[in-house]
Amino acid sequence: MFDVYAVTNSQQSATAEFDQVRLERVWGVLQLPVTAKLDWVIKYTGPEAGDLFEPALQAFEQAAAAVLERERLVGQLSQIQQQLAQPGCNHKAQGTMQELSLSAGADRLGICFVIATVQVETAAQVLKVPSPAKVHA
Repeated sequence: MFDVYAVTNSQQSATAEFDQVRLERVWGVLQLPVTAKLDWVIKYTGPEAGDLFEPALQAFEQAAAAVLERERLVGQLSQIQQQLAQPGCNHKAQGTMQELSLSAGADRLGICFVIATVQVETAAQVLKVPSPAKVHA
């Protein structure tokens, strides 16, 4: 006989394992301390959390990706700053090709940095949803 309950349990187990992998990946990227991990689990997996888990996990993943992007951009901006500070770089001669190229690159990176910051802030707003216990209190 076909056991619908067994199939449903198997699917739920696979989903839970996949969610755990996703969550651990985000925690690893953000290097969260154990206390922050526990707070997150309590807030989003309790019986009162309802359907908050998946949107919160998606927001957490988006925030982690944006944080990594910001870190990458900071590294690139730092490299441009170092190039401009090198002794051979003539700051007084305006409009040299190298200086213009570096300046344009810094501008593009700055815009990308602002976009990544907005993405982090947007995800943070999703994660600031009050816990269900506070809503019902």
